[in-house]
Amino acid sequence: MDKKNCRRPVELLRKDREIEKERCEKEFQTILGDESCEAVNAGLEYYENGGGKLLKDLPNYTTTQGSVWKLYEEYYGSKDFCDKWVTAALKGGKFNFNGGEVNFGNFPGNLGDPEDEDGECVGREGE
Repeated sequence: MDKKNCRRPVELLRKDREIEKERCEKEFQTILGDESCEAVNAGLEYYENGGGKLLKDLPNYTTTQGSVWKLYEEYYGSKDFCDKWVTAALKGGKFNFNGGEVNFGNFPGNLGDPEDEDGECVGREGE
Protein backbone atom coordinates (compact mmCIF):
# COMPACT_ATOMS: atom_id res chain seq x y z
CA MET A 1 0.00 0.00 0.00
CA ASP A 2 1.41 3.40 -0.89
CA LYS A 3 1.78 6.26 1.60
CA LYS A 4 -1.02 8.27 0.02
CA ASN A 5 -3.57 5.53 0.74
CA CYS A 6 -2.30 5.15 4.32
CA ARG A 7 -2.98 8.82 5.03
CA ARG A 8 -6.45 8.81 3.56
CA PRO A 9 -8.22 7.43 6.65
CA VAL A 10 -6.57 10.08 8.84
CA GLU A 11 -7.64 12.80 6.42
CA LEU A 12 -11.20 11.43 6.47
CA LEU A 13 -11.23 11.43 10.28
CA ARG A 14 -10.10 15.08 10.29
CA LYS A 15 -12.81 15.95 7.78
CA ASP A 16 -15.44 14.12 9.86
CA ARG A 17 -14.32 16.05 12.95
CA GLU A 18 -14.56 19.35 11.06
CA ILE A 19 -18.07 18.46 9.89
CA GLU A 20 -19.07 17.51 13.44
CA LYS A 21 -17.73 20.82 14.77
CA GLU A 22 -19.72 22.71 12.15
CA ARG A 23 -22.84 20.78 13.16
CA CYS A 24 -22.20 21.60 16.83
CA GLU A 25 -21.67 25.28 16.03
CA LYS A 26 -24.97 25.41 14.12
CA GLU A 27 -26.79 23.67 16.98
CA PHE A 28 -25.21 26.10 19.48
CA GLN A 29 -26.41 29.08 17.42
CA THR A 30 -29.89 27.54 17.20
CA ILE A 31 -30.01 27.03 20.98
CA LEU A 32 -29.02 30.67 21.58
CA GLY A 33 -31.72 31.61 19.06
CA ASP A 34 -33.78 34.41 20.54
CA GLU A 35 -31.02 35.46 22.98
CA SER A 36 -33.39 35.22 25.94
CA CYS A 37 -31.90 34.32 29.32
CA GLU A 38 -33.40 30.86 29.00
CA ALA A 39 -31.68 30.44 25.62
CA VAL A 40 -28.37 31.75 26.97
CA ASN A 41 -28.54 29.38 29.96
CA ALA A 42 -29.36 26.47 27.63
CA GLY A 43 -26.42 27.54 25.46
CA LEU A 44 -24.12 27.53 28.50
CA GLU A 45 -25.28 24.01 29.41
CA TYR A 46 -24.71 22.84 25.82
CA TYR A 47 -21.31 24.53 25.63
CA GLU A 48 -20.04 23.11 28.92
CA ASN A 49 -21.67 19.68 29.04
CA GLY A 50 -23.18 18.80 25.68
CA GLY A 51 -22.07 18.67 22.09
CA GLY A 52 -20.60 22.12 22.48
CA LYS A 53 -17.53 20.63 24.13
CA LEU A 54 -16.14 20.26 20.61
CA LEU A 55 -16.38 24.04 20.20
CA LYS A 56 -13.88 24.57 23.01
CA ASP A 57 -11.14 23.15 20.81
CA LEU A 58 -10.43 26.28 18.81
CA PRO A 59 -8.92 26.75 16.39
CA ASN A 60 -10.28 23.63 14.80
CA TYR A 61 -7.40 22.99 12.45
CA THR A 62 -4.72 20.48 13.36
CA THR A 63 -1.77 21.81 11.39
CA THR A 64 0.67 24.45 12.54
CA GLN A 65 -0.74 27.72 13.77
CA GLY A 66 -0.37 30.85 11.74
CA SER A 67 1.35 34.01 12.84
CA VAL A 68 -1.98 35.87 13.27
CA TRP A 69 -3.29 33.23 15.69
CA LYS A 70 -0.05 33.47 17.67
CA LEU A 71 -0.58 37.23 17.96
CA TYR A 72 -4.04 36.61 19.43
CA GLU A 73 -2.59 34.16 21.95
CA GLU A 74 0.06 36.68 22.91
CA TYR A 75 -2.48 39.51 23.23
CA TYR A 76 -4.97 37.52 25.30
CA GLY A 77 -2.27 35.69 27.26
CA SER A 78 -3.45 32.10 26.83
CA LYS A 79 -3.99 29.39 24.28
CA ASP A 80 -7.60 28.86 25.43
CA PHE A 81 -8.69 32.50 25.30
CA CYS A 82 -11.65 31.67 23.03
CA ASP A 83 -13.08 29.27 25.60
CA LYS A 84 -12.55 31.77 28.43
CA TRP A 85 -14.22 34.53 26.39
CA VAL A 86 -17.29 32.47 25.48
CA THR A 87 -17.68 31.10 29.01
CA ALA A 88 -17.49 34.59 30.53
CA ALA A 89 -20.00 35.90 27.99
CA LEU A 90 -22.50 33.10 28.63
CA LYS A 91 -22.20 33.51 32.40
CA GLY A 92 -22.38 37.32 32.29
CA GLY A 93 -18.95 37.39 33.93
CA LYS A 94 -15.54 38.94 33.39
CA PHE A 95 -12.72 37.98 31.08
CA ASN A 96 -9.32 39.31 32.09
CA PHE A 97 -6.46 39.32 29.62
CA ASN A 98 -3.13 41.02 29.05
CA GLY A 99 -4.79 43.91 27.22
CA GLY A 100 -7.47 44.59 29.83
CA GLU A 101 -10.82 43.26 30.92
CA VAL A 102 -14.24 42.64 29.40
CA ASN A 103 -17.16 42.55 31.80
CA PHE A 104 -20.18 40.98 30.13
CA GLY A 105 -22.27 41.96 33.15
CA ASN A 106 -21.88 45.66 32.30
CA PHE A 107 -23.77 45.66 29.02
CA PRO A 108 -26.68 48.11 28.74
CA GLY A 109 -30.17 46.75 29.13
CA ASN A 110 -30.57 46.19 32.86
CA LEU A 111 -29.02 42.73 32.94
CA GLY A 112 -31.08 40.54 35.24
CA ASP A 113 -33.98 42.98 35.60
CA PRO A 114 -37.12 40.82 35.10
CA GLU A 115 -39.14 43.92 34.23
CA ASP A 116 -36.88 44.66 31.26
CA GLU A 117 -37.41 41.53 29.17
CA ASP A 118 -35.72 43.03 26.10
CA GLY A 119 -32.48 43.77 27.93
CA GLU A 120 -32.44 40.91 30.38
CA CYS A 121 -29.45 39.11 28.87
CA VAL A 122 -27.98 41.69 26.51
CA GLY A 123 -24.42 40.80 25.58
CA ARG A 124 -24.36 37.37 27.22
CA GLU A 125 -24.72 35.52 23.94
CA GLY A 126 -21.05 36.32 23.34
CA GLU A 127 -21.27 37.60 19.80
